Amino acid sequence: MEGEETEEIKLKEEETEEEEKPEVTPEERMIIRTYPKISVMLYTLGILALIFGIVELIAPFTEVYRALGLVFVLAYFFLTLTMAFEFTEAKFLLIIALIAILVLLYVLLGYMGILPSGGGLENAYEQLYLIIEPQAYLGIAIVSFFVLFLIWLSTRFNYWIIEPNQVIHRTGIIGKIERYSTSEMKFAIDIKDVFEYIFFFGSGTLILDFPTERRTFALALVPKIKEVEEKLKRILGYVEVE
Repeated sequence: MEGEETEEIKLKEEETEEEEKPEVTPEERMIIRTYPKISVMLYTLGILALIFGIVELIAPFTEVYRALGLVFVLAYFFLTLTMAFEFTEAKFLLIIALIAILVLLYVLLGYMGILPSGGGLENAYEQLYLIIEPQAYLGIAIVSFFVLFLIWLSTRFNYWIIEPNQVIHRTGIIGKIERYSTSEMKFAIDIKDVFEYIFFFGSGTLILDFPTERRTFALALVPKIKEVEEKLKRILGYVEVE
């Protein structure tokens, strides 16, 4: 009888401890999803194509078609560069400075009469016939947004959950789970590409380092990276000292 009573007391104590143990609140939990680099290009081109398609439907003039076609091709060229290379802050400022110098030099030479009227750019523009029909723009927009939707859908099955005492990585439709302790965990953010930060919701790279597991993860293209950093600081402040 005494043994049974002792076991009952222990069970009650364990139940009481479980009830007293606080659950993780929404403020103490954060879900992090990463996106592939091509998302920046798809999102930007999709928005441009949608706007240009609507403009051409409203103003069906050849000159409008030519101007928008040139802008779209230049935007495509610019975005492929951002895909091929990482533009750090130094490179970004250097590009801005070079563009400013070239524009000033162009204006100065035209003012001095060294360059012909329009600096030859008018003639070059007249030779270009970059016309894209509004239906083509809208088709590009639909395809871009559809692929973005598929990417968004894939992130529902591959994401990270940050909690005060653990980090959970869920992958796959079935839901494979990997858990890592936040004990001695370190994190840092890195904005490697300025254009990704500007054009894709303030994205950057989140680096998670788990010394106890001897593993480091670099989560690329995490939207709103600054907000993620601030919330991570608050969440890790909840870690219990054992």
